[in-house]
Amino acid sequence: MSEEKRYCYAEIGSDGICFNVFEAGTEIIKDTLIAIENYDVSVLGKKYTGGAWETVLPLHDEPTDSEVFQAQALSNQAEIAAKQSEMDETLAEILLNQIGG
Repeated sequence: MSEEKRYCYAEIGSDGICFNVFEAGTEIIKDTLIAIENYDVSVLGKKYTGGAWETVLPLHDEPTDSEVFQAQALSNQAEIAAKQSEMDETLAEILLNQIGG
């Protein structure tokens, strides 16, 4: 019993980054398919440039309005806490001076 030949491909988008790896029973010629020796998922997310795979930094999504609001609220809370601490120190000094300390 002979084993059927399998062809492995990495599929790339217009940016050259691999988003799919698959096997096929027949050879496929297509600009967006890169023939690979075996089913290798390690190329997912990598960019195919000049015949080689390059690791690319992941893109970060823009923060949502809710995330921006939460960040601003946390920043404001930290600022308020710092000012409160400063006022507490000032009041403590005033009280110590009033009682002769």
